[in-house]
Amino acid sequence: MLSLIMGLYTYPYYDLVFSSPVGQIEKLPYVLAFFASHGIVVDQKFALGAWMIVRQVKGVFLETFWCFGGAYMIFCWYYNNWQQAVRITTKGVLAGLVVVFTYSAIEIFYFTGNETAKNLLVVITPYFHSVKNDGTWWPPLLWRGQLRSVFAEPSYLGIYGAFAIPFLWNSFINMRKDNYKYLYCIAFILFSFFIFLTKARTAVALFASELFLLIIFTIYLREKLFFKRTLTIMICSTLAFWGANYFINNCMMTTNIAAGSDLIAQTNKYFSENFASLASTNERSNGARYSIMLADLKIGLDNPVLGVGSNLRNAYIPHYLPDRGQKNSEVKMWIKNQREKGVLRSGFPRLGEYTVRFAENGVTGFFLFLMPSIFLILNLYKRINKHSMLPSEDKYDYIFFSIAFIGVLTSGIGDNLNITYCYWFLLGLGYAMCFDNDGIKKDKCE
Repeated sequence: MLSLIMGLYTYPYYDLVFSSPVGQIEKLPYVLAFFASHGIVVDQKFALGAWMIVRQVKGVFLETFWCFGGAYMIFCWYYNNWQQAVRITTKGVLAGLVVVFTYSAIEIFYFTGNETAKNLLVVITPYFHSVKNDGTWWPPLLWRGQLRSVFAEPSYLGIYGAFAIPFLWNSFINMRKDNYKYLYCIAFILFSFFIFLTKARTAVALFASELFLLIIFTIYLREKLFFKRTLTIMICSTLAFWGANYFINNCMMTTNIAAGSDLIAQTNKYFSENFASLASTNERSNGARYSIMLADLKIGLDNPVLGVGSNLRNAYIPHYLPDRGQKNSEVKMWIKNQREKGVLRSGFPRLGEYTVRFAENGVTGFFLFLMPSIFLILNLYKRINKHSMLPSEDKYDYIFFSIAFIGVLTSGIGDNLNITYCYWFLLGLGYAMCFDNDGIKKDKCE
């Protein structure tokens, strides 16, 4: 709030706001018309300024309530019985997979050229997304060549997967009935198959990083059962990758198969396009993404203590964009929309939670935002480090929760953490796991 007050006080773009149409705030014309009908004349510039200030203040309070407040509510509900919360979460993930798998199956048929699947997607997609918004079609009604399931973009499926997949792994490793193990293996293969079909670098990188964390924990625990189940998960993931790679190169309508290309060449091509290209500054969407992230970083460096104020960075960004960003077609579109529709109506996407926090709230706000997560990770490490004293089921809960939490945190490097509610949900659940009554009593005794 202090950052916002200082940002509003020093905001240098009020002239830009006042020169933009009143319609940049969707509800304001109706408010002005209401006052006019009652004989009250309100200056448009005053109304724009007042509305802008009230909206930003409201945004800070709403984020605090819905995000940190929601996490705190989850902690309060389950700190006496966090094991129940983990079981409920796992059931929720399994129920959600039914929806994800069903929608993804329709999309897969669409990729093969099935007209019935295409028509079905045209009908049901508007129920999931407002595809026509503010005169633009986003997210698109149909997404060619990349699986996105029920989400707005393919990468969002990977962000949800970073949350959901570790809970599936946890259930699989804790499973004692052989019949259910095969069902979980099928679920792994299908979910991993869909992740690879997204062809989204965020999704593939998050999945690979969580597999890497799983291997690290396997080495750390040195348990035979854990090793065998991890090996099964790795085999399922490999089968899913080969299946997805075959489908992409042989079944998709949009595929152009190079003459004589073999399996190894196709694999190299997949990893080059969907993993290695993360390091490039101009591959695919990197040109726009890295330009916005660099602009946010420069804004934060110029305003290091408190930033420019929550939700006030949009007017600053065009002046901080690098030269290559000014030439990027996607960035040009965002600048054009902002000029035509107004700063308060059309801005720049939050491409990177941490760079945006740094730009808007400075070093102070950035560390205040991350402090609960850092504190939680340290306490999770303490709990896992005492794994020999924990029941095996609790021990695995801590390990796979840590994988999910770190995975979701990692997604904030290039995306907004509020794309899903997973971060805030895990934050509340994590504190319930680390600060339950039994754990607090044990720590005091020690």
